Amino acid sequence: MDLNKSCLSQNGQTNFNAFESEKTVLGTIITDPDVLLEIESILKPKDFYSEKHGLIYSLCWESYKKDGTVSLPYICEIAKDSVTAYELTGITELATSKQAVIRLAMVVKEKSMFRQTQRMALNITDNLKKSDDLPEILSTIQLDLID
Repeated sequence: MDLNKSCLSQNGQTNFNAFESEKTVLGTIITDPDVLLEIESILKPKDFYSEKHGLIYSLCWESYKKDGTVSLPYICEIAKDSVTAYELTGITELATSKQAVIRLAMVVKEKSMFRQTQRMALNITDNLKKSDDLPEILSTIQLDLID
């Protein structure tokens, strides 16, 4: 997958989500929980564009830490208002190899970084409209970068 092409939608606009990549990563985790260890340093729940996917990722980790497996009943019970067994089963059909999932996890992370950069740019623009106090604006920017 060409990362530069994956950032563009069909109309040439920048695409800041990787919805299918997220689902494939989750499907692979559910079918091969040990892959969590391979992508642990790459992805965090906040990196997922879909809040539901971030929740599923978090619950996969919780389940894995308990007994080294990813329990679909556990995930469905904890996230009963957000996730159905049917959705999770559908996601598992997208599972791929460990090597491919690492690459897809990097795509998800890259999209997350694009979204964070876009939010920061919007915050900078808003701050410039609200204030002429450059030290205050720079302080706000620094806080955004730390966050």
